[in-house]
Amino acid sequence: MRTLVFSVFLIGSLLLISYSKAAGIQGTFYLVPQKSDNVAQIEDSVLSQMNCIIRPFARNKLSKAARVRDKLSIALSGNRIYVIAGDYVLPTAPTDGTLVRYRNREGNIVGLQTRLVGGKLEQTFSTDKGIRTNTCELSDDGITLTMHVVIKSDYLCKPMAYTLVYRKGPNPSKG
Repeated sequence: MRTLVFSVFLIGSLLLISYSKAAGIQGTFYLVPQKSDNVAQIEDSVLSQMNCIIRPFARNKLSKAARVRDKLSIALSGNRIYVIAGDYVLPTAPTDGTLVRYRNREGNIVGLQTRLVGGKLEQTFSTDKGIRTNTCELSDDGITLTMHVVIKSDYLCKPMAYTLVYRKGPNPSKG
C-alpha cells in the first residue's frame, strides 16, 4: 500500500512540476542579440556552398525562413498555445503535436505542429520547400528562453542551425 501511495505522490509531483514549468514559458520574451548567433553570417556560410546561379533565389527564400523576431509572446489556455513572433500572429495550435494548416503572409500553405513537454516548446513548420524546427527551452529561473532553430531543405547542402536567446520581461534594449 505504501508503494502505491508513494507512486501516486511521485507521479502527481512530476505532473505538477511539469505543469509549472510549462506555465512558466508564458509571457513576453525579448531577443538578446549579444547572446544569440549571428544569423546573417550563418546564412551567408550556408549560401556560399550553393551554385552561384541558384544562390540569389535561395537567399530570398532562406532569409524569409530564417527571419529573426525581436519579440516572442507566448500564452497557454488549456491544451492550446498562442504565439506572436514579432508582429506575426501564428495560428492557435494544440500542444499535443496535432497538425494545423494555415496560409502564411507569402501565400504558402504551412503545416504547424506544436508540442509542449515540461519547459520545452517545439514547433515544426513544414512546406513543400522545407522544414523549420524551433525548440525553445526555458531556463530554471524562468527568465531566459533559448530557441534552437534548424532549417532543412532539399535546396540546401546541409541544414542551417542557429541559436537565439530571449529574456523575459521588459525590453532590455529600452533600459
